[in-house]
Amino acid sequence: MLDFLQQTETYKNLIEILISHLTSSNSSSATYENENGPLPWLTGVHAQSLAYLLAALAKDAPETSFLLVLPSHREAERIVHD
Repeated sequence: MLDFLQQTETYKNLIEILISHLTSSNSSSATYENENGPLPWLTGVHAQSLAYLLAALAKDAPETSFLLVLPSHREAERIVHD
């Protein structure tokens, strides 16, 4: 399933955007922007889809940290279990 996700055009575009921001000289900023523009935000991914996306990102960028902000502790636990 991860292989299928990683082959989609949407996922490839997401990785390209993330890599462009992560490889810039100043990839962190209090205003959520860097010299490449606004840092990417991803919304609207739910349940197992989010778990698959996180697994694919971890596989493609193993030395990168990601911040996942969820609406509740319960939602965070669901992601861990997915």
